[in-house]
Amino acid sequence: MEITVLPLDRKQVANEALTQVQRAQERIRLGEVEQAVALVDLALAYRVEVDTIIGELQDAYVRPGNDGTPLVSEFLALELSAATGTTQRTALNLVAEVLDLKYRHPALWDAFCAGLIPRWQAVKLTELTIALDVAAAHWVDEQLAPRVGRVSFPRLQRIGRGLVARADPELRKRQEEDLRQDRTVRFGKPEAGTTDMYASLEARDARALDDTINQIARSMGRAGDARTREQRRASALGLLADPAAALDWLNGSAATPGQTTMAASGARRGRAVVHVHLAAGTIADPDSGVARIEGFGPLTTGSLPEFLTGSNVTVRPVVDDAFIAPVDSYEIPERIRDAVHRRHPVENFPFSSRGSRSLDLDHLDRYRHGADWEPGQTGTHNLTPLSRRVHRAKTAGAWHVMETSTGHYAWRSPLGREYVIDLDGTTTPPHLSRA
Repeated sequence: MEITVLPLDRKQVANEALTQVQRAQERIRLGEVEQAVALVDLALAYRVEVDTIIGELQDAYVRPGNDGTPLVSEFLALELSAATGTTQRTALNLVAEVLDLKYRHPALWDAFCAGLIPRWQAVKLTELTIALDVAAAHWVDEQLAPRVGRVSFPRLQRIGRGLVARADPELRKRQEEDLRQDRTVRFGKPEAGTTDMYASLEARDARALDDTINQIARSMGRAGDARTREQRRASALGLLADPAAALDWLNGSAATPGQTTMAASGARRGRAVVHVHLAAGTIADPDSGVARIEGFGPLTTGSLPEFLTGSNVTVRPVVDDAFIAPVDSYEIPERIRDAVHRRHPVENFPFSSRGSRSLDLDHLDRYRHGADWEPGQTGTHNLTPLSRRVHRAKTAGAWHVMETSTGHYAWRSPLGREYVIDLDGTTTPPHLSRA
């Protein structure tokens, strides 16, 4: 056996590079610790002054962590998400993870602060005890923490699961029963006209479903479908959305060769409204454009016929939103609602990614009733899509927003942080006040 020895100069370079990797890892862990400590301080200190909140929101607190962790301001997630450029859910989860680590696993928290374990591994260990009360979580923590830095992480997880079972055997029995009874089907986010699916089934049902999919896929192959077996199986699973069409394939009486995809099989897709947006240039040259399909993402126009086959397509005329007149009522007509969604496809809040069609439409300037009433208060100029928490924060006066120019919105947080939203996204202009 030959042993290759690196030349001295290359060996030195490699050693120096490895040292730099280790130092970079140390800096990353130090940064994680600094961020976690700061997050705890922020969660405990952040409060929106009572005199800025309407009566029913004076005690607006939530507990993002589990048993034994402190309450935090409901609006903390908004402040943190905007400042870090993340979603509100991500921000609140980050706070919950850090609070669980510090208050339910103090020994593991100390090991994390000492740089013995990265944050993601510490969080994975705390997640094992989510269902336990704080006393049981402390017991698991005391048994597990001394092993941190001495055994591998997969082994730590195995030890942790065993400790959780010992901490509350009855809970473990209930969890095992829940796992046996748990059944779910979940779909991922659409991408290029396809989506992932995850399902947890009873084993015998899964075997029967697999056999049915195989039968349909074989029928498609006999009918002349030249795609791979897995591609035909995927179409066969989708075909089950139309039981009658699936039965035709199982009986061998389905369509002629070439009509083997779900779309071409005539499968009924149910009643749903899908909005497809095309640019003027795309309509002029349909072979080279891209369509934006709400809820499905971008799709080349060449794939549109297959996507829309079997659907009832309604072509709406192009509407110039600038000529949609406002109305006097508080209620929002559908034509104005659609125009606002076209103007704001996502929530009008810093770094939000929530689609606007599922959100409230809020009057930027409060709708005035009675003696202060004015005509034309409800229109595209004065409506914006907001989620419930952001809506409450704005209504309470915790957050303030104003349209500085057409399509440009300036938000100010309770801490005085300011953000500007336009068609390109969110920015934090350096000249705006941070006081």
